[in-house]
Amino acid sequence: MSGNTGSVTKWQRSTTSDFSSGVTDIANTTTTLAGASIGALTITTYFRAVVQSGVCPIANSSIATIIVNSAPAATISYAGSPYCSSAGTATVTQTGTTGGTYSSTAGLSINATTGDVNLGASTPNSYTVTYTIAASGTCPEFQTTASITINAAATVSAGSNQTICAGSTATMAGSFGGSALSATWSTSGTGSFNNNTATAVYTPSGADISLGSVTLTYTTDDPTGPCGSVNASMTLTINPVATVSAGSNQTICAGSTATMAGNFGGGASSATWSTNGTGSFNNNSTTAVYTPSAGDITVGSVILTYTTNDPGGPCGSVNANMTLTISSSANTLAGIAGGAQVCKNMNVGAGAVYSDGSCNVIAKVVPSGVSPVTGMINVCVKIENSIPADGTGEPYIARHYDLTPASNPATSTATITLYATQAEFDAYNAYLTANSLAFRPFPSNPAGNTSVIRVRQYHG
Repeated sequence: MSGNTGSVTKWQRSTTSDFSSGVTDIANTTTTLAGASIGALTITTYFRAVVQSGVCPIANSSIATIIVNSAPAATISYAGSPYCSSAGTATVTQTGTTGGTYSSTAGLSINATTGDVNLGASTPNSYTVTYTIAASGTCPEFQTTASITINAAATVSAGSNQTICAGSTATMAGSFGGSALSATWSTSGTGSFNNNTATAVYTPSGADISLGSVTLTYTTDDPTGPCGSVNASMTLTINPVATVSAGSNQTICAGSTATMAGNFGGGASSATWSTNGTGSFNNNSTTAVYTPSAGDITVGSVILTYTTNDPGGPCGSVNANMTLTISSSANTLAGIAGGAQVCKNMNVGAGAVYSDGSCNVIAKVVPSGVSPVTGMINVCVKIENSIPADGTGEPYIARHYDLTPASNPATSTATITLYATQAEFDAYNAYLTANSLAFRPFPSNPAGNTSVIRVRQYHG
C-alpha cells in the first residue's frame, strides 16, 4: 500500500466485496501484506488496510481483490467396454469439469465434443481416449484418459435367393467372417445339407417340394467377448412342373369383348395368349381382354390358347385351351319400361357393344379423343314408365343411360352410341304435342333424322 497518511493498525480480509460479512482481521501493521499473512485461498477474497493518524478517526484503504480460479478436475470412462462393433454408439460417462474435448488415435470414430464413439465406423481395436481441458487463467491444461476396446462383430451371408425345379439340388453361396470361426446350415423344411461349408449342397425333401419353398439359414458360432452369434437366411423356391389353365369356356355377344380367367404356376414365370382366329389380346396377363374380329364373329367361335414359358431345368412348357363362342346380337334393345336397371360391366378393349345376358343391346363404346377410356366400364340402361321432365318442365325420352368407367371417369373420352326405339321417340313426340311444348321432336319414322338433340348429364 502507498500514499497513506498515518500508520497501518491492521489488515482485514473478507469473502464479500463490501466487507458486510465474513471479515477477518490480519495482525499486520506494515504497508505490505505478504503471502504468509494472506494464507491459502480457495475462493476469491478481498483485502484492505485500516489506517489511523494521531487522534483522527480510522480510515480504510481501497480494496485489493485476489481472484481464485478453481483448478479443473474430471474423470471419464466407457462402462460398457469391451464393445461389439455392431452395437451402435458407445457413450462416455464424464464427471467433474465440463467443456473439454475428446481425442484418440486413428481408427476410432469419436465425437470430439460429446465423447460418443461410433462403433460401426471404428476399426476394431483397443484405444486410449484423452479428455482435455484447456489452460485458463493461471490454471494449467488438464487431461485425463480412459480405455475403450471394440471387438469385431461376426458377419455372415446365406447368399442370394434361388429358384430350382423339382428334382434338382441347390448349391449354396454363403460366407462368414469377422470374429466368427465357423457357421452351420439349417432349414425350415425337412431336406438335408451334405455339409456346413459355404458351398454346401441342399437336397429338398418331398415335403419341401409340396410346400414350394424353404428358408435356409446360415448361423455363425458365438465368438468370445461381447459380440454374439449372427445368422442370415435365403429363400429357396422349388418350382414343380409348369402348370397352366386358360379358364372355362365362355359365350359372349357379337361386338363384346371377353376377359380371360387364365392362370399359370409351378415352374412357369410367364405365359402367352394366342388364337386360332384373327382377333387380338390386349396383353398376356391372366386377365387379358380378347376382342373378336369380324372373321371370328362370322365363324361363331375361336379357340384361345395359353402357353407358358419354358422354365429352366427339367420343367418344360405347357399349354391349355378354352373355346370362346360368339353369339349373334338379338337386334333388340335391353330394358323393360318400368323394369329394373340393366347393366353390363365389361372391359372396353378397342371398343365394345355392351349387351345384356340375352345379347340385347345397351350401348356401344369406342375409346377415342384426347384421353381414350380404358379398362372396365359399367354401362346401364333404365326405361321409365312415362316421359320424365326436369324441374323446368323440359321432357326427355323414357330411356336413360349410365356409363361409369372404373378408371379416370372424370377425364376419359370415347365415342358413345346410345340406342332408342321408334316407340320411345313417338311417346316423346306425343308428350310434346299434348303439352304444347316447342321442343324439337324426334324423327317420326326410322328413316327420318334430326340435326339437333339435347343430351343432359345427371348423376344419382
